Amino acid sequence: MAIDDLTAVVPPPTASGFDQRAWQATEEWLGFSLPSDFKDFAQTYGTGTFCDGFLQVYCPSSSFELYREFVEYQAGVLQAHIDAGVRNIPFAPYPSCPGLLAWGADENGHRLHWLTAGAANEWPVIAESHEGDFERFDVPVTSFLAQALRNGIRPSHIWHQPFEESELNFA
Repeated sequence: MAIDDLTAVVPPPTASGFDQRAWQATEEWLGFSLPSDFKDFAQTYGTGTFCDGFLQVYCPSSSFELYREFVEYQAGVLQAHIDAGVRNIPFAPYPSCPGLLAWGADENGHRLHWLTAGAANEWPVIAESHEGDFERFDVPVTSFLAQALRNGIRPSHIWHQPFEESELNFA
């Protein structure tokens, strides 16, 4: 299981705050199910940050409203860039399908999305730099995080420094 790979790299918190009702409300609002490995992540970690606050992952695990606000804000930012013609964005934002659905961001303004094309468990991760570069990774979220935190994969436009073992934490 991909979640086991991630927990081997970064121990999870003692409680994730997972709320099944928030998860169900989110999937009803989205109009589709989220990837099963992301549910594993939400049940194991919940919303929080890796590497002393550097990398944030947003889950509908404890609050549907906060997750919805995050998704709507990120989609609005992408749409504003498209409308202004300031960036060449290769995919429309959610709610377009296929489209970009945000699930994370880092403190430098880089964003992490899924490309919602096909079955949810097959959605690739799309890393977006704050300069507007996009890079595709054909792995689930938990595999992406485990490999990235071990420096096994590195989005070329967003993370230029390796993650140090002393930084591998989640809060």
